[in-house]
Amino acid sequence: MNDMKYLISVVVITHNQSNLLSKAIDSVINQSINKKYEIIVISDDNSLNSTEKILVEYKNKYPNFFYKNVNNKSALLSRIDGINIAKGDYICFLDGDDYYHKDMLKIMSDTMQKYNADLVNCYPYMVKKDKIKKYFFRKKMILNNYQAQRENFFDIFFRCFMVTKMFDRKLLKEVSDNLYINRDLPNFAYEDVLLMYLYLKKCKKVINIKNLLYYYNKNNTTSATNKIKIYQDYINVNAFIMNDILKSNDLKLLKLFNKFYFRRKLLLKYDLHRYNLLDRKIVKKVAYKEFKEIFKKKEFNKNNSYAEFLKNVYTKN
Repeated sequence: MNDMKYLISVVVITHNQSNLLSKAIDSVINQSINKKYEIIVISDDNSLNSTEKILVEYKNKYPNFFYKNVNNKSALLSRIDGINIAKGDYICFLDGDDYYHKDMLKIMSDTMQKYNADLVNCYPYMVKKDKIKKYFFRKKMILNNYQAQRENFFDIFFRCFMVTKMFDRKLLKEVSDNLYINRDLPNFAYEDVLLMYLYLKKCKKVINIKNLLYYYNKNNTTSATNKIKIYQDYINVNAFIMNDILKSNDLKLLKLFNKFYFRRKLLLKYDLHRYNLLDRKIVKKVAYKEFKEIFKKKEFNKNNSYAEFLKNVYTKN
């Protein structure tokens, strides 16, 4: 890694996606922006020799291209590894099975600079089979800290996806440095929800633009996420957020989070619908009980299923 000054660091996360990786990387290389940026690929638990071959070829060809092999088996830990390596003023993320619009970096960085923003959010195209669909619910917004958290909890016009956003790299580094994650913890879903909540706590100005600049691939089946336990991951992450709010004694943020109880319960219901095992009724009963306990009682039972997660993921301060 050299000491060259970059405006933007693009962190690409890949896990056995060599068939799609070149398209992802090329979409970054072929950006319309005329300012310096670096590409950092975090190659997580890749067992395909073809992945290493691709990465070596790009490294030999482009001086602003770097990669690191890791064994995280976790998207969140890989993002943090990328944050720790990045040198740019701003940082963006890209999943190895997705790709950027050619103007992604230009529009996002121009907006960051124009508004002196801590975060800029755009919208994705949804790619499924041979069809590309626009994300429907789009709105231009200039948000302060609590307004941004409100939109984040509502999760309609401002989705939690890390990959559709540009961050202030130093601010994001502060957040990741203050987050403890046991590296033996299995990969979990909704890691974006957790990290976005923590980052927005530090933001003063967030810009939401209506541009569609990210192509999200809904065809890929190589994701490390264990879909059987995805409902539990959702409960765990909500327990983390509630616990963190209570520790900070931020009554205004607590009120905002409570306001969207039914919206978040609806998302839990959707995840439970995907849970297709024989004990579905028992699982649903326990899940709703825990979710109500977190939101309504604001208590955390050490015997419940989220307790282990809270031991392994927490803020240091």
